[in-house]
Amino acid sequence: MESRKKLAIFIIGIALTACGAAYLLLQPKERTFENRNMAQWLRILSKDPNNSESPLRIVQILQYDGPETYAAEVPLSYDLIKQHDFCERNGKLDLIINGRHVSTSCWLGNNGNCLLPFDKSHLNPGTNQIQVYFFINNPSDIDHFLHAEGPITELISSNSPP
Repeated sequence: MESRKKLAIFIIGIALTACGAAYLLLQPKERTFENRNMAQWLRILSKDPNNSESPLRIVQILQYDGPETYAAEVPLSYDLIKQHDFCERNGKLDLIINGRHVSTSCWLGNNGNCLLPFDKSHLNPGTNQIQVYFFINNPSDIDHFLHAEGPITELISSNSPP
């Protein structure tokens, strides 16, 4: 009787160990690029890593390079974005304007922040919702790139309809 009890405990122990190992193997791994997750990248790229606000928040939207071009300023270091090639090859900062994805480029702001230019034609008359979309490529698993969205900023435009 005692040996059956020991055998049952042994079998239960093996089953629990197998279930634990299967759980660890099947658990989805956090997406990383160069061994850093998105939160770590945002902290590294932020102009003020101790600030609790999102570094993908739009600090201001300004008219830039003429009346037809605007730029959204975000508190990310332009130099670090360029250094890690997050403007093209390794990733991209874009905008979502009124639910539509708008491809943009990175420009250097006077204070070292990133400026994300966009054309006035993307705006509707009245209130527009704009947010930053950032993704980082994951060459080892192209289906699982890193991505994050900043908070929505509203911009009122007098853009007349076409």
